[in-house]
Amino acid sequence: MRTAERKPELKYISGKITYRLLRDIILDERLTNEDTIILNPSCFDDVILEYRDTYGESMTFPHLLLGVLIREKDDERIPIRRIGILRNDDISDRNIEINTFNYYDGEIVYRCGWCGSIVDKNGIVLNGYDRERSINYIQNYKNSIVHNVPGNCCPNGHD
Repeated sequence: MRTAERKPELKYISGKITYRLLRDIILDERLTNEDTIILNPSCFDDVILEYRDTYGESMTFPHLLLGVLIREKDDERIPIRRIGILRNDDISDRNIEINTFNYYDGEIVYRCGWCGSIVDKNGIVLNGYDRERSINYIQNYKNSIVHNVPGNCCPNGHD
């Protein structure tokens, strides 16, 4: 049974919200895999860009850091320079269900012919949901159709 909607506990952050800061907050606040950190959309975008720059890949969604769900606000009002902590959150979705991905007959997934990154038919690297959907398709459907194309991730080919 789901609990009634609750307001998140707000924590003031004096500087920029970073991925490392989120990790430190999780440890300092002793958050568990039942808790959620909620960010203002602007701060959430900054964290996503930092993650991509640091790790060279897009974040997966829903995103778990040390088992704690990190998400942007839905209906909650989270000001900039604050994070919302929702303890014992049994409402937020933490799982990507295989059944949520819909595929059609003859669907084609594209990969960079040089590095294997998941791309679209024009070679543009896919992120987020589209990337997860394509990976799921390749891994779980033995008759999946995969075509290699030159990806913009490798503008000089294999050099």
